[in-house]
Amino acid sequence: MDSIAYAELDCIFSQLNKEDLAKIPEDLKNFFRENKDKNYNCKIDLTLPLDKQNLNPETIKYLCAINYMYLSNKSEQQELCNIYEENDKKIAKQTDVYRIFEERKKKNTQKLDSLSNTNHLIVYEKNYFIKKLFNKIKSFFNH
Repeated sequence: MDSIAYAELDCIFSQLNKEDLAKIPEDLKNFFRENKDKNYNCKIDLTLPLDKQNLNPETIKYLCAINYMYLSNKSEQQELCNIYEENDKKIAKQTDVYRIFEERKKKNTQKLDSLSNTNHLIVYEKNYFIKKLFNKIKSFFNH
């Protein structure tokens, strides 16, 4: 899976301008070039935004790290850091296990309350053998 991401990164690097490409360490570019999937046909059109490119999710992660570490200046890095923190908070809120289980518990109790208000229970009495016999004898006398 990473070899496809490496191929996409190598393709993106080949289309970067020389100034930005020079900011990325040579050993990192060589690593991606050597470990990429040689059979993968990369089709990236830089006239379209990257979110419209149908890129591998791993490629996007690598691009975010490369952009942060090598292509951004200090103010852009601070802005990116704030964006990443906001995203982490949103994800943490969405995946808070305790909150999720509390919400499920509330939904289940609401369902139980609505069911208990609408459904009436039928009383079931178990007839014992002696009681059945007594009722049978009683029915003979009633005829």
